[in-house]
Amino acid sequence: RLQGDWSSDVCSSDLMVWNRQGTSQLFDLSFMYSRECNLRCPFCMYNSGPDIKDRLSLSALYGFIQTIPMNRINAFGFYGGEPTMFLTENAGIMGWLPEDKPRFMISNGYWSRDKHDATIVKWYAKHFGFKVFVSSTAAHQRVQDAEILAKFCRDYPDQFEIKEAETKFLSMGRLAGREIACTQRCDWDTRPLRLAVQPDGSVIFQSCDGVYPIAGHIDHGFPRIAARIEGMRIAGFESHCPHYQKPVIATLAA
Repeated sequence: RLQGDWSSDVCSSDLMVWNRQGTSQLFDLSFMYSRECNLRCPFCMYNSGPDIKDRLSLSALYGFIQTIPMNRINAFGFYGGEPTMFLTENAGIMGWLPEDKPRFMISNGYWSRDKHDATIVKWYAKHFGFKVFVSSTAAHQRVQDAEILAKFCRDYPDQFEIKEAETKFLSMGRLAGREIACTQRCDWDTRPLRLAVQPDGSVIFQSCDGVYPIAGHIDHGFPRIAARIEGMRIAGFESHCPHYQKPVIATLAA
């Protein structure tokens, strides 16, 4: 049964999804090495901030990655926290992944204020072959160099893109407790299902617009987690998610 920390990700932008098959049988799998961040945004869904010092066990993660049938993976993602604070650790994770799978990173763009840091991030993205999606809310823009980011997006469109500024934030993290409007996305979304490994090793199910449920732990191995999620989609999430709301038509029919 799905259980635990129910949370949802504002970073679930269509821009991050390379859907080559148009099927929910594929997965987009992301890694959160740490929730530590150089910002403390009031809407952060993961309660990230400078005071958070959690770290994902790389040895445990390596074992988990060995259980993944790579033909089930559509793309790999990296975020946190602020992933550019942990370039060495994330480079190690990338070294365990096949090079033929698309990769993306979600960043707050703080590094754009420093020419040296910006140069490193630019080289890093090109070297490891992934795209950096830069958040663009007002809180993020205040700590960014807009000119540098615009130049990177213009000169290196395969490596950098500024996300459309979010206006709707999910009811989790620092916004936990707000009203949740369930659209049953867990049932109908035909894109690759989204999973993310958190620093404590838990794996959250992100094809959800309410609060992401914990689908398992990396100790369980990928096949077991994938089978659990697919089973829930077949049987229905109503008995497993406290936030699930039946469609109006189904409710009237009942």
